[in-house]
Amino acid sequence: CKSTVNKPPQISPNLCKNAIQYRVWHVKQNNSSFLSQLELQAILERAFRRGKVPISFTQGFHPLPKFSFGRALPVGVESKIEWFSITLREIINKNLLISTLNKYLPTDLQIFNAEIVDKTSRSEQSISESFICSLNGENIDKYFEDFCMKKSFIIIKESKKGKKEIDL
Repeated sequence: CKSTVNKPPQISPNLCKNAIQYRVWHVKQNNSSFLSQLELQAILERAFRRGKVPISFTQGFHPLPKFSFGRALPVGVESKIEWFSITLREIINKNLLISTLNKYLPTDLQIFNAEIVDKTSRSEQSISESFICSLNGENIDKYFEDFCMKKSFIIIKESKKGKKEIDL
């Protein structure tokens, strides 16, 4: 009779060490703005792996790199300041970390700062955020002015239940 208890595979304790945690600041512009949050994470993991940066991993059935991200931006939105936290199993100089990762990241996705954070506390989320919206194209100012002058702007939204008129 076989045991029905599933035990997680054993991962080397060395891979789970928490030596240092960094909050890493980056920009995401132009074509990189079209990356989803999952694609961004995959690209960052690949850059860490190619740069041979010693990431710390979780334990359990499916060990994952110890990443923690700020709020995800919608696809297509550029950012001048975004961050993520990463736990490393060895201490690395922040300038070396930045230069190593930037070698393996797309030019539109670059790291510009890394700061050591207290690894015993949870990653803080931002209390407030600010945004600058910009639109590019011909006659954008005129279209925006026309939109603001209208008392009503009806759009039709389609869903499984049918069409619905919404006044923006």
